[in-house]
Amino acid sequence: ASKEDASSQLDQMKQELTDTSSLLEESKRSAAQAEAAVAAAAAAAEKELQTQRKANETALQSLQEQHQKEIDDLESKYSDGVASVGREKDEEVLGLRDRVADLEGALKASKEDASSQLDQMKQELTDTSSLLEESKRSAAQAEAAVAAAAAAAEKELQTQRKANETALQ
Repeated sequence: ASKEDASSQLDQMKQELTDTSSLLEESKRSAAQAEAAVAAAAAAAEKELQTQRKANETALQSLQEQHQKEIDDLESKYSDGVASVGREKDEEVLGLRDRVADLEGALKASKEDASSQLDQMKQELTDTSSLLEESKRSAAQAEAAVAAAAAAAEKELQTQRKANETALQ
């Protein structure tokens, strides 16, 4: 009867070991899926930031080109006006000069605003990278915790197995 009890206990321990192994494998798969999800989210966030940065750079370039064209047009008008008009047009010429100065001021302000937006996007990218690194560390810690739990379970099963072997002898 004691051999049957020991055999039954041994079978039960084998089943528990199988169950623990299954749980360990499931934990490993879950950790891998979590790590993959974190990596995918970080990649998507970084791609979105790059897309936004490119769009902002394109918009800034377009605005600069538009302002430069306006400045060039006004300067051309100014030059033509100076060549073709006399003293009676001095006020108009001065007005064009003021308009050119205003446009140059507006262009400078637009450049500063775009530079500020670019700095903000760089900071957001840095923040996203920091979050990604933190997520990677968390995933690594979770994986280490799963591995430690599995090792502890394995050790406990080995201890029980030795106890049962000793009991069987």
